[in-house]
Amino acid sequence: MQKNTHLYTYASLFIAVLILILVVYHDAEKDAELEKIYSTFTCNCCDTTLTAADTLCASGFKEEIQQLQDTGLRKQALFHAATRLLGINNIISPELRLETFEHFQAHPEEQGARVHTRETTVDLGDVSEQNTSFVFKDFSIKNTGTEDLLIHQVETTCSCLSVHFLTKDWESPTYGRFSDLFGLLVTIPPGKEIRMRVKYDTRINSFFRGYEKRHVRVHTNDVLQPLTQFDIEAVHTD
Repeated sequence: MQKNTHLYTYASLFIAVLILILVVYHDAEKDAELEKIYSTFTCNCCDTTLTAADTLCASGFKEEIQQLQDTGLRKQALFHAATRLLGINNIISPELRLETFEHFQAHPEEQGARVHTRETTVDLGDVSEQNTSFVFKDFSIKNTGTEDLLIHQVETTCSCLSVHFLTKDWESPTYGRFSDLFGLLVTIPPGKEIRMRVKYDTRINSFFRGYEKRHVRVHTNDVLQPLTQFDIEAVHTD
């Protein structure tokens, strides 16, 4: 009887050790999978390659990717989910970027966030420092997709342009040519719309006269249209 008790104890101990080994192996496998996915992307706040050890770069997105993995997403499905969060333009390899773009083109149900704009070009007409210092134009940006639309970066091609986002209840900081801002600036839930207000300052190019065409570039996690450009035209008269 005592011998059977010892055998039962040894068997239980063996099973416990085996389970522990399997858990450790499984966790190590999951960590390796995450690290492989991270190293595929550059960070959208500083343009360096992501690593699990970095607690600052895209930390919120890395937590979301880990949570998605915990729900059972693995391998290709997890990579595509990471792409919908971080943006397809942050994939380091041009070949993988193209392959991923073609995948999402072929699978509309997986595209996630989608950018929709009513217009992307505005002609401000004649602008004059004598009459007014600033000219405003509002553009609409709507998310027609199924996941949050994330605006990672905004850049203007001229110091004369500045940008901020607003709804009836909220207004963002102002971004311009030298803001050098990356990371998550704005989140637009599915079906929601915000305004992007572009301000043209006639005093910046006071030395210039004639036709001007400047641009505002908005970077998002839309996998098929990661960059949306808005064109601002004007004739600087005096």
